[in-house]
Amino acid sequence: MNPFVAGRAPFMVIGHRGCAHAPENTIEAFAKGLSLGATMIEFDVRERLVVSHDPTRRTSPTLDDALRYLKTTGAFVNVEIKVDGIAREAVLCVRKHGLVERTVISSFRHDQVALAKRLERGIAGGVLCQDRHVDPARYVRGVVGADIYACSLDAFVPAKGVGVHVYTVNDPREMKRLIAAGATGVFTDYPERLVRVARAR
Repeated sequence: MNPFVAGRAPFMVIGHRGCAHAPENTIEAFAKGLSLGATMIEFDVRERLVVSHDPTRRTSPTLDDALRYLKTTGAFVNVEIKVDGIAREAVLCVRKHGLVERTVISSFRHDQVALAKRLERGIAGGVLCQDRHVDPARYVRGVVGADIYACSLDAFVPAKGVGVHVYTVNDPREMKRLIAAGATGVFTDYPERLVRVARAR
């Protein structure tokens, strides 16, 4: 069972678009991020299931390429949906690669997260938020039907009953503060920094 759905996931060192030591959203960045200690790789997916944050890029892998590679690594996967209308295809691709139990589908488009969860309850849903919620767990679980409150540093609040993943944090002092305050995962461009902080606690 997906540990994020079950509420028993370990702390996640989340490589943001892989890491900053290689071109973002590429297999090279994913491999480098994992070599530096990331336990989850996050990447962006746009139209035609192309992995890219910048829609003008033409050299990015497809979601199929990314999942084929990540399946071999044992890493957890965070697929961020950047546009409407691709949740169904994304879920089918995750199923195809047998990665339901290792995948989070996240988005600022909360309807896309809700749709992904309706299509496949075993996939974890991540609700990306820039604004602070008074009761994140009630919104994430009760309104969206998801599993993770994925919030900006400014919107961080501890929450019981859901995972709390904070983006994008590169300052070791902030990493230390977030871990102490109950964050269950941190997105970072520099996984090696977060690994050092987590090990020191």
